[in-house]
Amino acid sequence: MNLKKGSDYKNYSVFLDLIEENFTQKKHVTDYVKMMGITTKTLNIATRRVSGISAKDLINKRIILEIKRLLSLGELLLFEISNELGFDEPSNMTKFFKRYTGTSPKNFIKNS
Repeated sequence: MNLKKGSDYKNYSVFLDLIEENFTQKKHVTDYVKMMGITTKTLNIATRRVSGISAKDLINKRIILEIKRLLSLGELLLFEISNELGFDEPSNMTKFFKRYTGTSPKNFIKNS
């Protein structure tokens, strides 16, 4: 493994840990690069080399996974999930979910 590839894996790994700790409050790549002390370009190169997708897509995938998990549990209402995940309005979460999954949270629940 060359040095560049090693730094890509290190940046990717640190980024994933930061996403896991912060995705409910921080949804922008710029938040993470500030915490990591690297550039957006460096982070995107690392995430694309390791995972094949952009840094923003990794953040979004984690948020979608958590929405699906919470919806599947059935313990919280949509507005409670929205609040827990740091969305300003439940409608923003619904639009976000539909944009990335092609279905609404209500249809996701119905079809689960």
